[in-house]
Amino acid sequence: MPQNIVLAPCSNEVGKENLERTVLNPVQPDTYQKYTEQNFNGTLGVWGTGENKKSTWKKINKGDFLLFYTGDFCYRYAARIVGKEVNEELAVRLWSSDDDDLRGPIGQRSWKYLLFLKDIQEVELDSEELHDYANYVRGFPMQFKLLLDEGVNAIVEDHGCVEDYIYGK
Repeated sequence: MPQNIVLAPCSNEVGKENLERTVLNPVQPDTYQKYTEQNFNGTLGVWGTGENKKSTWKKINKGDFLLFYTGDFCYRYAARIVGKEVNEELAVRLWSSDDDDLRGPIGQRSWKYLLFLKDIQEVELDSEELHDYANYVRGFPMQFKLLLDEGVNAIVEDHGCVEDYIYGK
């Protein structure tokens, strides 16, 4: 079974800031090791989602890919998911500030449903093309979600595997 492709919209101010803070500038072990028992051997990216996306988060597996949409009909960054856990303490440590009310978007407490990331790379994937694989009407993501299985299967049929499509191998 091919890996999942997870779509993360990061085209608003908060999304871009969090992408920069904890993915493009990976989290140091001395920061995350205080809050998790998982061992990742070095720096890693961290992305989180809230309670409203818990059911999507549950379907994500180690080895899946996370694509970050930053606007202009393009996914600009990709990462491999190496772990996940529910961890509100780490989420608050990573994404809150003194003037933050810790609600995150749409009033949830925090982005405590965490994904741990490695192999973070800059890519240039046309979002309209990617969304066409899954027969989506919109050429950009409106929410954190998994690409439909039919889209993943079409990518595998055209490119051999998900990794080759994402990284252009």
